[in-house]
Amino acid sequence: MLVNVRKFQQCFDSAQNWPVGDDERRMLEKTVDISVEELGVRTHFEQVEQQIMTSLSESVEPAQVTKQRRSVIKSMPSQLDNTELPSSSLQSLSAAYLRERVHRVRSNENYICKEGKKLATPETDSPTAESPSNSAPYTLAPPDVIISVSFHTIDKPTKVQEYLVHGQQFLTALRDRFYCLEDHILLGPSTPSSYFLIEGTFYCDTRNPRAIDYSKEIREHFKLVPFTSKPMEETQFVDLQVVLGKRYVFCHQGNHEHAIVFNQLRFVHDGDELNPNVYPILIFQSKLKIRKCSVCDIHAAKFVCYDDKQTPESPYLFCEVCYHSLHYNDQDIILYSDYKVFPYYHE
Repeated sequence: MLVNVRKFQQCFDSAQNWPVGDDERRMLEKTVDISVEELGVRTHFEQVEQQIMTSLSESVEPAQVTKQRRSVIKSMPSQLDNTELPSSSLQSLSAAYLRERVHRVRSNENYICKEGKKLATPETDSPTAESPSNSAPYTLAPPDVIISVSFHTIDKPTKVQEYLVHGQQFLTALRDRFYCLEDHILLGPSTPSSYFLIEGTFYCDTRNPRAIDYSKEIREHFKLVPFTSKPMEETQFVDLQVVLGKRYVFCHQGNHEHAIVFNQLRFVHDGDELNPNVYPILIFQSKLKIRKCSVCDIHAAKFVCYDDKQTPESPYLFCEVCYHSLHYNDQDIILYSDYKVFPYYHE
């Protein structure tokens, strides 16, 4: 279902004047919330699990629910064996597939922590120039909308990061907030070009004079396909037309691609952060592999050295303390410089 974000926002005002009954009016007064979960169909495995967890929550103390859940998951195949499953030609609804899938389920663990907050650059933590609050005091309120956007690896369904944005933000706010290692290593900082490809439209970042329009050659090559191009810095999220749950493309650093998914579209409510300056808000971060210092094997590595004559191998990882102790004297004067050193981020 193609969703026009701006029309969705306008429905808030028009819904208040609709001639509806009491039951319908109470439904309209609730916050409108469209999500991928509501568009999908629950499998029979999920229904059985929900029934068991509901009965556990009514009879077991909250502190024991986690322990009971583990035993429930282990016994789930037997529950499915004793339950009639609807016949379907789809493999994902077959009994054998569901029993096998129980052992392969992995929860998406969220690794947002104090260390994860360092992923944001100082530029993205400060209020953006296009924020309405920079010109006048502004607080989010209906009919402002909140959109959940997640980034995934292009070849797998693995979710990397997920953000909340509000409808009045420009696409450049999300592009600047998104963290990718490619933007920080080698020639990454000097390559500002990028684009979003959403429903046949390339939204290109042209803020930097050195930016290249990656979509130009693509549009010239596929002349029969009606691709269009718009500046990313002039497009707000309310101007988009998206399909919830559909995978779109974000490309930067020449050919480094990510899949992006619009997961949820809803009106803002009191439980949300009402200060527009703090958006986009990071709500999910996948686990990053950060190696330890090769000297102390305690602290996280901050530098990687190549061709260093004092190290047993190349490359060699150092934390900040060990690197300074080996390469500088008490007067903070470097002892030797015939080696290469680079910042180490993660793998």
